[in-house]
Amino acid sequence: MTLYIRDVMTDPVVASDGHTYERMAIEEVLRSANTKSPLTREELRPELVPNRALRRRIEEHETEVNKMVDAFEARMKAAAEAAAEAVQAAEAKARAEAAARVTAEAEAASLREQLRRQQAAGSKRSAPVEVKLEGEEGEGGEDEGDSEPAAKRRDRYGGYRLRQRA
Repeated sequence: MTLYIRDVMTDPVVASDGHTYERMAIEEVLRSANTKSPLTREELRPELVPNRALRRRIEEHETEVNKMVDAFEARMKAAAEAAAEAVQAAEAKARAEAAARVTAEAEAASLREQLRRQQAAGSKRSAPVEVKLEGEEGEGGEDEGDSEPAAKRRDRYGGYRLRQRA
């Protein structure tokens, strides 16, 4: 009966055939009726010598792997935090843009209502009010008396804002 173990050795020993085995596995072979080496098929003597160099190297390897795992986990945590911050920033920007859109729509509605009231009252006492969409172009692409090009008066959503002129 031969035991094959695929785990990392915890107690490596050298048998009389010169190969290294896990102590538990080779001792089971030595206790069986067939005491031949699983690798060379020569008869094994019961003396086992600890393989200290291999044990030390296994321990070093485990330390290296643990350090790599810790470094990887730290990088993953930093990446997750950066992603969460980016999501929060995007959500905040979207909320600010929505609030600005609502404010602009409310301002436009207020100006429209004000114009309707003035037109309905037919008031001749007040000066005529001209409501012009910003961005409407006069001659040369600019409004009269306004040196700012019409394209620059568009709001950030590509629409036009209402502007009252007296």
